[in-house]
Amino acid sequence: MPAVTVVADAPSFSEPEPGAPVEEEPAAPAAPRFVPPVAKDRVEPVYSPKTLKRTGSQSVVLKVLVSERGKVVRVMVERGEPGSPLVAAAIDAVLRSTYQPATENGAPVRAWTQESYVFTP
Repeated sequence: MPAVTVVADAPSFSEPEPGAPVEEEPAAPAAPRFVPPVAKDRVEPVYSPKTLKRTGSQSVVLKVLVSERGKVVRVMVERGEPGSPLVAAAIDAVLRSTYQPATENGAPVRAWTQESYVFTP
């Protein structure tokens, strides 16, 4: 079998000299951190027992847009009987509620959240 001759020197993997600059790999950018809005003061709906007896059990789900200052700026009905006084009571309650605004990378941002109300006799 023929002999193998090394022509080039192998690279040296020694520790850097003290005080020598160390090359660091660039850090990967951090993914944006999103924290959704959270109700600080959730107001419960006000309705009459008579209304509840007339309408029966009902579940209302609202989609709520919260501003950077924690104020409700828009409400959409996701689930609930159209024209129901219980839907109106839920909307009124959410409009009077206050929120801790959502944050992205620590800065307040406008964001949607969801509120659910269950009305049972």
